Amino acid sequence: GHLTHGEMTALVVGIQFEEIDLEHDDAVRRIMADFDTSQNQLIDEDEFVNGVCRWLHAARRSRAPAGDAGPHTVKFLS
Repeated sequence: GHLTHGEMTALVVGIQFEEIDLEHDDAVRRIMADFDTSQNQLIDEDEFVNGVCRWLHAARRSRAPAGDAGPHTVKFLS
């Protein structure tokens, strides 16, 4: 029913954020801060879905004119 900090760390390691030059601990901290709207140090299913939806909407709006969505940037976690 929820993701813990440790589980989010496992997810981030699997995503391989180092390809965009972002340390795993920094990525986890940013994701937890953005997704954990209840601020209870857990991400429930609704928070996860809402967080991913916000990121997808932001990614669509920030697409570069050349069509490069910028997966090599940190913009989506800032």
